[in-house]
Amino acid sequence: MRESAGFDTRYLSPFKDPEHKEFPATSPFVKQMTEEFRTAETSVREAAYAIFDKAMKLGAIIEEEKPTPLTSTSYNFSSTHLAQSLVSYLSFHIYILRLRCQWNASFQLPDAPDLYKVFQDACIRIWKFVPFMQKAWLFLLRHLQSSLAISFEAANQEEKDYILSIFENLDSHGKKEFRTREELRSQLEQQSLLLQMEWR
Repeated sequence: MRESAGFDTRYLSPFKDPEHKEFPATSPFVKQMTEEFRTAETSVREAAYAIFDKAMKLGAIIEEEKPTPLTSTSYNFSSTHLAQSLVSYLSFHIYILRLRCQWNASFQLPDAPDLYKVFQDACIRIWKFVPFMQKAWLFLLRHLQSSLAISFEAANQEEKDYILSIFENLDSHGKKEFRTREELRSQLEQQSLLLQMEWR
């Protein structure tokens, strides 16, 4: 069983601007926005997972015992187009979910840690695409880049090292200037931090 990266407060922190004390968690504004985030995230998740589950029932997706440093199982797809479409849909979901996590943490809502665990589980689902993308054409692996970048913060140290190796491999096939592992790590961590909705 993977060791969880845990609830990382570097990525989820309250708003720092003292002016926002006028919006406590109990205010109508915060309650309304919390519900808007919940509705948006839930609708995207239900739609994406319904398509995914339907494809699995039809045999277009098979979950195989093919472990990687990221997951114990992996997905195999009947077509590259299906994999590419589902990655886009699921990536959209984890992006909205991540924003919802940040909103709830910013106002110190009690479900923030549990919601972040949901985000981590959604990232694990994305990671199960990696072996299929790796054995397909390189452009498919590139299609997974944004998803891996968003999910980087959810990984433990071993998983982060593996994700970094994927980015290093991509860099070696096309980039004129090869980024070092530490440069890649810094960029991925900064991208995660940029998802924080800190009002300034």
